[in-house]
Amino acid sequence: MSNFRLKMAVMIILKWLLAILIFAGFFTYGMFQGGFVSWFLFYGVTALFIMSCLIPFLSLLGLKTGRQISVEETEAGSVFDVSITISKPWFVPFFYYEVIDSTPDFIRKEKNNAIFFFSFAKEMTFSYEASAYKRGVYNFDEIQVIAHDLFGLFWLKRKMKEETLLLVYPPYYLVQNPQYIFDNVKLSKRFKKGNDDHSIAGVRLM
Repeated sequence: MSNFRLKMAVMIILKWLLAILIFAGFFTYGMFQGGFVSWFLFYGVTALFIMSCLIPFLSLLGLKTGRQISVEETEAGSVFDVSITISKPWFVPFFYYEVIDSTPDFIRKEKNNAIFFFSFAKEMTFSYEASAYKRGVYNFDEIQVIAHDLFGLFWLKRKMKEETLLLVYPPYYLVQNPQYIFDNVKLSKRFKKGNDDHSIAGVRLM
């Protein structure tokens, strides 16, 4: 397990322990103190926690994603833009989304993910720059959307199939004087042919 995943696991465990301690504290306060206020706090926190757990399930309903690449074909090493869009029905609630674009191998990118916090917008977009350093046909095949709860205790991940093809060809250079190069090629062929004739004649004389 990598250090990043280990830190994330430790943080989640600590958050759950903190949540359990808060519930235990409010419950103990209600048991010993009694009265409307103490039990109102306990049930209010409980209702907020349950709602926070349900929102990630609801926030993935009707979710759609899209991807646009600024070019359909490009030269190896050239930079291009990738734009990711997620859209949802206006009535679907969410706390915050984490969106990650899955990039093929041999693709350099700066940051292919973004976080969107609660808003009433039906469509959210982010973009990043990337480049391919090897020729070939690349398939950007899926976009991951992770819906988080309010307290960061758990999340739900959904992989959206979104195929986009990109053709990458080798670098090329424009020839400034093609006639000069053509003449040099013809001259080199004649020179090579003359050397071959001398070699054959030398073999016969031997």
